[in-house]
Amino acid sequence: MEIALIGYVLYASFILIWCSLSGPSLEHFVISPALLEQWSLGRSDMIVFELHPDGECQPPMATGTDILTATPSSLKGLLDWIPPESTLVLCNHGLSSRSVQVIEQRLVLQNLSRVYWLEELPVGMSTGASGQNAMN
Repeated sequence: MEIALIGYVLYASFILIWCSLSGPSLEHFVISPALLEQWSLGRSDMIVFELHPDGECQPPMATGTDILTATPSSLKGLLDWIPPESTLVLCNHGLSSRSVQVIEQRLVLQNLSRVYWLEELPVGMSTGASGQNAMN
């Protein structure tokens, strides 16, 4: 009986430690460019970020202002300004899987629940100069 109790305590301790180390997680939803274009017509609460690695400088383009360019460090500063009921769409351009995990953990801590990842950047959409300036 004592061995069973000790085994149960060790098992419960292991589960508690494992759950505390895994941290918060965000469900990873991937959407298509076609769905993004469809949402852009009807959703006024949608914010789209094109994420590049820190230190990578993207030249501003003069056409369109549909997508904001950001790095993980600049996105960290913007999270406080994103309304909690926003639909957030992120497009990964060269971020490591570790950077994506860190971003998702920050989004969970900000209580942003409607977060989607874009498969690829749509042909008709591009980063705008105003989006570039908003990040700097």
